[in-house]
Amino acid sequence: MLDLALLAEYIRVNLNVPVIGEGNQLILNLTLSNGRSQAVLISIRNFKSDKIIEVRSRCGVITNPKSVRASLKRNYSGSVGGLCMDKVDGQHIIDCVQRLVVPPGLGVNIEEFLMTISSIGLQADLIESNLSNTDVF
Repeated sequence: MLDLALLAEYIRVNLNVPVIGEGNQLILNLTLSNGRSQAVLISIRNFKSDKIIEVRSRCGVITNPKSVRASLKRNYSGSVGGLCMDKVDGQHIIDCVQRLVVPPGLGVNIEEFLMTISSIGLQADLIESNLSNTDVF
């Protein structure tokens, strides 16, 4: 069984970050070694008999069509996760996303989970700084 409260506690203890939980979602704000911060959203969904943990972080608003091409290239060569584009409040945005599948009867691999959170936060911040040179999300 996948327990959101237990995952939140693992994150608090192992990553030493505050976690806000609501429903099937956790929101945390990573403080990165470069002094910047990055918000990461963790959600849990059912898919057939499996649970899906999605780790997502906003990279920025697309203001230049060339950034779409660069993002798609990053999808091809990126080491963890992928980039997705969406329209939010009339603006096209880029998010960095990774999903972990948790089969029935098994728990989440906590080391992989914590590494995914850190990696997605770092990747999203790098893309955010390249898109706008700001620390907004």
